[in-house]
Amino acid sequence: MKRLSFLLLLLCIYCHTSAQEAVYIVESGDTLSKISTALDIPLVDLITANDLADPNRLEVGQRLTLPTLQAWADPLPAPFEAITLEPQMATQGEVQRLKVQLKSGTRLESITYLGKDVPLYEDTILLATPVLQDLGTYSLSLSVATQDETVSLNLPVIVIDAGYDRENITLSGETSQLLAPDIVRREHALLETTCTGGGARRWSGPFQLPLNEAAYSSSFGTLRSYNGGPYSGFHRGLDFRGAPGTPVYAAADGVVVLSDVLELYGNTVILSHGLGVCSAYMHLSERSVAHRDEVAAGDALGEVGATGLATGPHLHFEIRVEGVPVAPLQWLGEGVFP
Repeated sequence: MKRLSFLLLLLCIYCHTSAQEAVYIVESGDTLSKISTALDIPLVDLITANDLADPNRLEVGQRLTLPTLQAWADPLPAPFEAITLEPQMATQGEVQRLKVQLKSGTRLESITYLGKDVPLYEDTILLATPVLQDLGTYSLSLSVATQDETVSLNLPVIVIDAGYDRENITLSGETSQLLAPDIVRREHALLETTCTGGGARRWSGPFQLPLNEAAYSSSFGTLRSYNGGPYSGFHRGLDFRGAPGTPVYAAADGVVVLSDVLELYGNTVILSHGLGVCSAYMHLSERSVAHRDEVAAGDALGEVGATGLATGPHLHFEIRVEGVPVAPLQWLGEGVFP
């Protein structure tokens, strides 16, 4: 289904003093069945919540209440006092900030999202939604420990379509050998492991651009086909144009958790910024930092190159949260994660 950018949440996902309202804005070509399937909301619930006399008649611009989200309404069970989620909808390949306010004397014991435990680093929790996550409504589970018991709460989160593009890439025979399944699995597993954990937050303010003059050559999330084959993967980072030898800089304060030569990504440097967040700089011609080096935003890490699986010189730049590749533009410049 096309990007659901016309999904709006009015007010906040949860405010202690008022209930939220989730609204879907109908666009051309929509049917109630398509909306029900994409958001995993039963058709009968949509009809009932909106008092639709004729479910087959929708008008462009019509507002439909999304009944599933009423579970976020007031009141929350004690010891929960307030919960906020920003942005309010989960977009494929993007990150949300979760804040949970509890009564004194209690502690957040666990959070589960998309079937995985979410590390509890600080009051602000980061939730990463994978690029290939199916659309629909999922459960965000929270558990709080009190002196007498454990209180659990399940809240619905809607995943919406990011509308990523598609592209076909032509590779030479020698280069395409790097796409052997065992190489791909091994390298992606290494990146996921390297970019998991990280302890306390190290950065402050928005991430900086990794090049002085930044022009994008390939967007994050683009679904990819190689040599006319099926769309079997997606672009896990943001590519920047750059002449060979162009200096590459750290996007934020961090510590080097990997500085090595990889088969797919060539000369690679990965920084951990804390809270499970890392940034990666790939296809470099040279690396100027070593494992465990501490760096500040703007420090030189290496130079633009074309090592590994690359059709020409460029910088492949990634942001990952607990190993999940996420949209770098959420973090750079005026992004939402200062």
